[in-house]
Amino acid sequence: DLQSFVNVSLTTSAEEGALANDRLSTLSTVGTGYRSLIYDLKPDAGFATLSKACNTIWEALKLNANLPKLLEDCNRDLPWYASVKALQGRVEVTSFELMKNIRTYGRYNIGLETSGLSSSISDAVRVDLDDREKQLAKKSFTLDELRDLESKLILITGNRAENRKEVDHFLDMLHSACQIADVLLSLQHAGNVKYFGWKMHFPCSAPIIDELQAVVKGMQNDMQRWKDDVKESRKEFYELNN
Repeated sequence: DLQSFVNVSLTTSAEEGALANDRLSTLSTVGTGYRSLIYDLKPDAGFATLSKACNTIWEALKLNANLPKLLEDCNRDLPWYASVKALQGRVEVTSFELMKNIRTYGRYNIGLETSGLSSSISDAVRVDLDDREKQLAKKSFTLDELRDLESKLILITGNRAENRKEVDHFLDMLHSACQIADVLLSLQHAGNVKYFGWKMHFPCSAPIIDELQAVVKGMQNDMQRWKDDVKESRKEFYELNN
């Protein structure tokens, strides 16, 4: 629908700056203002229905007298909207292809490859792709790249049923990986040596959301026990409070 097109276009056309934003905002305003004629009026509508739709337009014009001018601007920019739609289609194809490659060949890596502490969650989550079966243009994804792909998939998919199962699995796996990494950082920064240099690896295709959530729960319990132990130790050994 129109709003989905605008939302995705704001992402795919971000490099074009303010002009692209203005054109998309204009399109959204025109679509809302003339909605009763564009979307609500059926081909077999009678005069009474048409009259009612026109009355709605008159009310919209009272609120925004520039609607006719904005409609002319949209008509003038139709080639640009068409090019954005085409770009959006390419982004959709590319995004689904990346998601498929990640699900088929990817492996999540949680923690640092070298011993030590992760400074941020971005350091602690990575996906590497095994390209022994198929040559892949991109062989690894940082957390920032995964989140960018996540945003595009959410915008592109919207309320559509198509590809919903695959997208939901990708999102669930990413969210679980981020939860594990987030608790890992908390444990490391709290000084729990058990988790210094801790790593976890799992395939992106595996149906293991429940198992990953169990890992999160276990780590959260470890965090609470560690806090309790530190609290008791501080009571027993005053020097630890300095």
